[in-house]
This record gives sequence, structure tokens and C-alpha cells, in this order.
Amino acid sequence: MKTTPHGLTYYCHENGTSCSISGIGTFRDPVLIIPRMIDGYKVTSISSFAFSRNPFLKKVVLPDTLETIGMGAFFACSALEEVAIPDSVTLLDYEAFRDCPMLSEIIVGSGVTEIRSLALKGIRLIRVSEKNRCYRSIDGNLYTKDGKTLIQYATKKDASRFAVPEGVTTLGNGAFSDCPHLTEIALPDSLRAILWSVFENCTGLKRMVLPEGLLRLGGGAFHGCRALEEVSLGTGLSCIETEAFRDCPALSRIRYGGTAAQWRAIELGEDWRDESPQLRVETNDADEQRRRTENEASPFLQYTVNGDGKTCTVCDIGLCLDTEIVIPSTIDGYAVTAIGAAAFKGQRALVGVTVCEGVREISEEAFRDCPALTEVCLPQSLLLIGDEAFFGCVRLSEIAVPKCVCTIGKRAFGGGMTCISVSEENADYSSADGNLYTKDGKTLVRYADGKTAPAFSCPDGVTVICVSAFSDCPHLKEITLPDSVTEIEDGAFQNCVALQTVSIGKNVTSLGYELFCGCERLVRVEAANGLPMLGAYMFERCRCLREVSLARSVAQIPRGAFCGCRSLTALTVPASVTMIADFAFEHCTALTAIRYEGTERQWADMLRGEDWDSSMGAYTVTCTDGKIAAFSLSHLR
Repeated sequence: MKTTPHGLTYYCHENGTSCSISGIGTFRDPVLIIPRMIDGYKVTSISSFAFSRNPFLKKVVLPDTLETIGMGAFFACSALEEVAIPDSVTLLDYEAFRDCPMLSEIIVGSGVTEIRSLALKGIRLIRVSEKNRCYRSIDGNLYTKDGKTLIQYATKKDASRFAVPEGVTTLGNGAFSDCPHLTEIALPDSLRAILWSVFENCTGLKRMVLPEGLLRLGGGAFHGCRALEEVSLGTGLSCIETEAFRDCPALSRIRYGGTAAQWRAIELGEDWRDESPQLRVETNDADEQRRRTENEASPFLQYTVNGDGKTCTVCDIGLCLDTEIVIPSTIDGYAVTAIGAAAFKGQRALVGVTVCEGVREISEEAFRDCPALTEVCLPQSLLLIGDEAFFGCVRLSEIAVPKCVCTIGKRAFGGGMTCISVSEENADYSSADGNLYTKDGKTLVRYADGKTAPAFSCPDGVTVICVSAFSDCPHLKEITLPDSVTEIEDGAFQNCVALQTVSIGKNVTSLGYELFCGCERLVRVEAANGLPMLGAYMFERCRCLREVSLARSVAQIPRGAFCGCRSLTALTVPASVTMIADFAFEHCTALTAIRYEGTERQWADMLRGEDWDSSMGAYTVTCTDGKIAAFSLSHLR
């Protein structure tokens, strides 16, 4: 790497006769005149990103020896106002002059034979030498010489409409991207291909009609068109590529001129409609409309054949277009017995599900995070509902558990459920006030987290609070448990973001891990005889927790038990504690005083894991024999 007398950096090519400008070096002037020769070397190129994001340049004069302007060479030069591309230049690489807001006009010389994607993006007027054999300008926009490819629409901020001329067959990569002022773009019948990201972030578009003869819709074509509501497609389409409609939250309808069978013959890229929650494809197929109206089984679901060779498991939505899906009793002669793990997870357009008789199992996360799902009908044959099967279905307010269900996984329901009802004939489960219990009423399996009541008193007689029973309840502020409760399982109150106080009965003997993890507003836990034990990460991220009473029988403070309890200022540790594990008080920055109900010798002999007090500030431990041991991170280090 060498430096010019003007402060620019350059490097020599292997041919020993030419060089490339590689960077700005110490150059700070607003006018840049690049010479034909530097130290005897002919200047033939400007390297990738050589002047990108330069805030000083206003005018650039390029030499007639220059052949290549590299990728992003003048990208985002915010002050650049004037530049002319000499006839010697043959290549404008990707994004060479992209996003130069003050550069209102540019002239492409006669020698340019290749202009790569987005090289002139953001320029309001693109002119091309009449002698150029590869490119031309029409109304300030860039086309191939034959006029068949629109390469770059010039950003005209005062224009809201544009009609692509008849004869254009291809829209180049990003041709209209980031044009929020455009509200209407008319496409010609001659159009055959829309390449990558052509309309990306055109936030003013609401409707688009794609011509009948269009064959290819490129990846990310409408990515970020957040106002787009409707798109019409012709029957000539053979390919919709990856993420074509990604992040189009208002897009609810695609009108397709062909039949459902023709639609399913189209090659669909991965996530072609990703993040378009209500998107539905409407085909011109009378039989398909009738089938939907009469609630017949949904076709084209994907499935796998089970080991017996006679039954199958539905594993994916496949090419099914329905928003109200009917899981059939048989597919291709195989009896459907299960819905597989995550089979319909994240299907944002799914509104209703009817599962036909014969299905015995709905596996874990089968319908997790289906935000539009409002109605589910389960068969009497159902035996198992897996972990988080319907978790995150925020509009699913009610569900009825059939009589034969004998297993319900953790957090099977959650996200907005106000009523979990159970058939009276069910031998294993019951419902009270819309909450799910075991049949004998002794285990609270799941509190209906869509309820808006701020307080809940658990019925007397309940002995077990199940795994994740109250987790992710957004409204509960106060929970009271009766003396009959003896066991609270893992994560029972996890991520209850509004929870402030919990009262625990005097007979609790077992507490799970991550019990209150993420309860950011929890102030205190009331226990008649103090908490009998602590689980790992029990109070992690309980930022408002101020006081905790521990029973005199507590044997250890486990890993991360109080991690992130930033409001905890003091704690009494019983003499029964023999171990404090790693990171037990990590990020407890306000904890300055620990009262230990044992002697200084007992404290010294206690097993303490490495980094058990990591990220704490200065603190003291006061022992019962009156001696005080002072600690701080600076002392430990």
C-alpha cells in the first residue's frame, strides 16, 4: 500500500504498469481530481469502498485511463454533488454510487459494458451517452440498450405513479427498492421476470397487479412493503422465490387467476410469505371454494408413514392453502393417528383447526405461536396433548379437553386462554373456574393466563402446583396458596411480569428451579415459616425483590438463586447453609449486608463456589459471634 502526494492510498497491479486507488488516506478536500498517472503507474481502477461514507467530497473528476469503479466505491458519500463517468470506464460494480443523496444527476459514458445491481441507486436523473452500446436512458431511468430490462428507476421524489413501458420483459435487482413515495406502479403485459428485491421497502404501495405472462417473482420482491394489502397474480407464474412477501403485515390476500391445482404446481421458495400473518391465496376454483364451505378435509398436508405401515402422522402444512384446516381421519389410505411436533408452528394465517376422529396425539409445539388461531375442535379419540402444543396462540381464548385425554404437557395452553374446559367424563383432568386441574383436584395443572383478574387464591385441597402452572401470566399481581400445598414444581411462576406478592402456605417442602425467574416486579414472597429451600435461578431477574425469609433448615443457596436481584439490599443466611454456589448473587449490586446466623469460623468453613459473589459491590458479612468479615470485589481480585 502506497500514498500519493495528495494523501490518497493506492496499490500497484501485478502487471507492474497500472494501479488502483484504494482509500482516502489523509485527503480531506471537497474536490478530488484523480490523476491519470501516479508515480509512473496508470490509474485504471478505484477499489471497493475506497471513498465510501466520505463526508467531505463534493466533486470528483475521474481520469480517462479509468476502467473500473469498484463495489461501493462512493457508497453513501453524503456531500457528493458532481461526478462524470469517462468513456474509458467499462464496469460500475455493485452499489458504486448508491445512496449519494446530493448527487442528482450522473452521466454514464460510452464505454460502460456492465452496470451491476444498485450501482446508481438513489440518483434522480441517469443519463447515458448515445454512443453506449449496452445501455440507454428513458425519462432519466436506466435500461438495457434494447429496452427490455429496466435496471434502475431514478428516484424522483415528486412522483407517486410510474408505468413501466411496454416491451420491458425484466425488472432488475432492486430496480424500485426504497421508493416510499411511489403509490402505484403499472406493469406491462410484456413482463416475464421480476428479480430480487425489486419493490423492497416501497412502503407506499397498497395493491399490485402482476401481468398474466409473468413467469418469475424473485426473492424478497416485496420485502418490507408494510402497507401492501392485496396482490393479483396471473396463471403464467411458475416460481415465487424465498421471502417474496416477507414483512408485509397488511397483506391479507393474493388473488390467483388459476385453479388450486395450478397454484400447487408453482415452485415456492422457503419462507416465501414469511411474516405476512393473514395471507390467504384465493384461487379461481369452484370445487375448492365448495370444499372449504362444506368443511371437508384439507388436502395437500404433508405426512410421514408410521412404523406399522398403516398409519401416518401429519407433519407440516405443505401446500395446503386453507386458513381453517381440517385434519382428516385418513390420507392416501393411511389412518391419521398423530399431529407431529411443530407441524403447524408459527402459521400466522391459521384461523381454525378441526381434528377428525382417530387422531390420538397432538405432539409438542404442534400449533405453537399461531397468532390468528381462534377456534380448535378436538376429537374424542385424543389421548395426548404435548408440551406447548397451543402455547402462544394469543387469540385462542377457549379450548375443550375431550374425555379420553390422559396426558397434558407443560404449558400446553397459554398466551391468551381464558377458559380451559374438560369433559365431565374425563378420568384424569377437571376444570374449575376455567383453570385446569387433575381429576381429584389436588394438582393445579394450568391457570388460564388470559384472565385479567389481578389476584388469585388457589382452592384449599390443592397439594401440587404443576410445572409452569402460572408461567407467562401477564395480569396477575397477587397469588395466595393454601396450607394444603406441599410442592411447587419448576418454573411455576416464571415470567409473570406483573406479579408483586406471593403467599405460600406453611406446609410447602419442595420448591423447583427457576420458580420466579423473570418476575421483574416481584417485591416479596411470604412464607409462614420462611422458604424451606431454594432452587437454582429461583429469583433470577427479580429486579424489585427487596426481602426474602429463609427457613432455618435451608441447606444451600444454589447457582444463580438471586442473580439480577438489583433491589435486594440485605439477606439473612441461616447457620444450616453449608454451601453457596456459583453466581448465587450475581449482579446484586445493592446487596451490601449479609447477616449470617453462624460463627465466623462456620462462615470460613462454608463451601462457596467460584464466582458465587460475581458482580456484587462491596459488602459485609456479620456473624453471630460479633465478628465482621468485610469483602469487596477489589479485595478478591
